[in-house]
Amino acid sequence: MTNRIFISSMIIGGLLLTAIYTQAMSEPDLLSDSTDFTAEMALDTGQYGKRQGHRLAMMTTLLDLSADQQQQIAQLFSATGDAHTKAREEMRSTGEALNELKHAQPFDEAAFRNLAKQQADKRIDNMVERSKTRQQVFEILTPEQQEKAEELRGLMGKKGKGKNRKCS
Repeated sequence: MTNRIFISSMIIGGLLLTAIYTQAMSEPDLLSDSTDFTAEMALDTGQYGKRQGHRLAMMTTLLDLSADQQQQIAQLFSATGDAHTKAREEMRSTGEALNELKHAQPFDEAAFRNLAKQQADKRIDNMVERSKTRQQVFEILTPEQQEKAEELRGLMGKKGKGKNRKCS
């Protein structure tokens, strides 16, 4: 009985999110209609900027952001974009170095441990920065928008292709 209710609610939630996503995607110039800037102008930092621009457009649609809120969030995303891109490049180069050390003959355990620790520290730093950015975005939102954002976050659940993602 509870499984049926759970499955039904998941299907309805999925359909609702699909409809909202389709609506948001059908309006690519969503930001330019309500403000004098676009996400591309505010977030001109490559792939990261495109992702953040899309995130801002979705937030605008789903949370009914004001023009001032859109601008503040765009500025926040833009400010964190360069640091994020630099951190990704550092992670990539450290990962490549780890891979080389892993296959080196003879195996240098001390060097491998050192690089692995650096990689772990960078991941922790990235987690902290993402959490700080999320908190700063929440400070821009009204209490009603914060509540709606948490509700939507719960509906969407964890998504992604990472090894550590759990299906629950």
